[in-house]
Amino acid sequence: MKLVKKIFPWIFGAGVIFFLIGYLVRNWQEVSAQNFELNWGYLIPSLLLLLFLFFYQTVIWRYLLVSLGEKISISEAYRIFNISNLGRYIPGKVWQILGIMYLADKKKLSKSRVGTTIVFAIVLLIFAGFIVALPSVGQVNIGRVSLAYFWFAVPVILFFIFSPKSLVAVLNYILARFKRGKLQYYPSWKQNLLVLLLYISYWAIYGVSFYLFILSFGQNIRFADVVGVYPAASIVGYLALFVPSGLGIREGVVTALLSPYLPLPIATLIGLTSRLWFTAAEIISASVALLLGVKK
Repeated sequence: MKLVKKIFPWIFGAGVIFFLIGYLVRNWQEVSAQNFELNWGYLIPSLLLLLFLFFYQTVIWRYLLVSLGEKISISEAYRIFNISNLGRYIPGKVWQILGIMYLADKKKLSKSRVGTTIVFAIVLLIFAGFIVALPSVGQVNIGRVSLAYFWFAVPVILFFIFSPKSLVAVLNYILARFKRGKLQYYPSWKQNLLVLLLYISYWAIYGVSFYLFILSFGQNIRFADVVGVYPAASIVGYLALFVPSGLGIREGVVTALLSPYLPLPIATLIGLTSRLWFTAAEIISASVALLLGVKK
């Protein structure tokens, strides 16, 4: 039974990927009719922007650490964060967090403060991604239900930003349900607001990067229609706790959100190849992080 639990997430994710690949193969004639060539003038800048975002996310996490009184260099924060990132490919999502905690502990950083920054970084990242995704996702209907109703969640997000004690109370309740220790520290509302704005800019740049990725396939599409597509897909993939690195989930969401604007086979192709695009940046960032450790 334990073995089944371990391999099921991979089987599920792989199943979604194979389903999308099967659909793409059956409809490849429609894709080939486009007669497009990969435009490296768009693809390379999109990858460079993505690599910058791995660094930028580290800078934001380091700011949270420093705001709670910890001292760590940007290079060390980058090394810890991006090596641990590879833990996302293990089902359960906890391995990335455990990796950060382990490497941070080796640098004599406070476990409670590091744990607090991880929790707040995840929550504020999701809040910001939700806000950036709304302009794109809010135009989509699932059956008769309009996703525009998600705009009503924005005041709730702002309430928690300006009331850190309320946010901590909710987070501690959730942590208690999972038998985890309570948060002993938390950023002020000003720090929360700053980090939220930084993460909003992070997701906006993500939108630009993904837009350039779409343009590299020769597709004519408005930036406003797709700026929130990859943030939305990333968040859904991250919240799918049982699937390693959102495998299959992220690609499916990208395909679904692009389908109103692009032919479905093209949307499927972009959804599938976006995994390769992201993984390439992830491997490069982790390699740089490992090299930083070797130099020391």
